[in-house]
Amino acid sequence: MALTVYTRDELRDIVLAHIRGRVPGANAAKYSDYWMLATAIATVVHGDQAAAQYRVTVLQAFRNVADVLRALQYDADTLKAQADAEKAARDTLALAKERYRLGASSYLNVLDSQRSLYGSQQGLISVRLARLTNLVTLYKVLGGGSE
Repeated sequence: MALTVYTRDELRDIVLAHIRGRVPGANAAKYSDYWMLATAIATVVHGDQAAAQYRVTVLQAFRNVADVLRALQYDADTLKAQADAEKAARDTLALAKERYRLGASSYLNVLDSQRSLYGSQQGLISVRLARLTNLVTLYKVLGGGSE
């Protein structure tokens, strides 16, 4: 059996033809050994691409989970701060009512304290909504739900 020497470009063409699914035609016998080599190379290349794509997918999934966990931690911190603000507004309202009852301030202070309390309560509701939304997102990125 004679040894056939191919140039780098010819070998590249053989490998590319194999990857594209084209048979070398009339020269099939001439290329048979290299066709098997091209098959092996293409298998490795496709396997490496699949493994790389899998790694990218897994890393993206971990990144998504980490992002949601970070958002949940932020939500927990914000929820605590907002709950503290709501408690402070509630205490301020109680003091304003007591001062009004004793005649030390006008009813305008009571109304202003109520407005502040309602704003704090709205903020608390918004933070709770964001936390629940992020919990749903965490459930989704962990594989739950289909949408």
